[in-house]
Amino acid sequence: MQKERTFVLFDFDGVIADSYHQLFQVAHAMHPHFTEEFYRTIWDENIYDAWKSLECTDTCRRGEGEFFKEFDLLKHTIRLFPGADSMIRMLAGEHTLAIISSGISIDVMAHLEKGGIAACFSDVFGKDVHLSKVEKINMILHRYKIQARDCVFVTDTLGDIREAASSGVEAIAVSWGFQPRERLERGNPFQIVDRPEDLVHAVGAYFAEKRSYVSARE
Repeated sequence: MQKERTFVLFDFDGVIADSYHQLFQVAHAMHPHFTEEFYRTIWDENIYDAWKSLECTDTCRRGEGEFFKEFDLLKHTIRLFPGADSMIRMLAGEHTLAIISSGISIDVMAHLEKGGIAACFSDVFGKDVHLSKVEKINMILHRYKIQARDCVFVTDTLGDIREAASSGVEAIAVSWGFQPRERLERGNPFQIVDRPEDLVHAVGAYFAEKRSYVSARE
């Protein structure tokens, strides 16, 4: 019997990479009126859509290119969350893994290689592939000829949960990233986990429930 193909799609920043403080530092430098509370709310939607709709003051600096130029000065300080590498390796033994990120693909790859887990991922889709995570998730579905129920998206933001839902994909949320649990709950994820080691069990539970549902309908 052929083994069922299951895919775990990962956001990168705030899930695998501990990058919140670096990204907030750059955002605050460009938009001095940002508070941390406000910054966390802009992740309720696709971050590039959120940037376009910002109401800026005279002290703000706009421009995606300038943002990433500033971020280049700090990205070398980013580290993976403790336990993220072992969690990824465990999941890669059972599922196909891919990255769906708002960052730049080559930068994400560099961090994965530094952490020794780049080989665990079949694809790394950053902003250079598409700004929409809906489109990038659909690319995965099309590339591997799979259905939405064969995937789960692991993320730390409400905006990602909503984009995944637009592709028919459910999400597992993590509480150690950019947004707090109470905000993530608004997206009704399958589960919210508090530690990287808990994610392996949550992913297993998700696919077990999906298999049971499909079997019951057949």
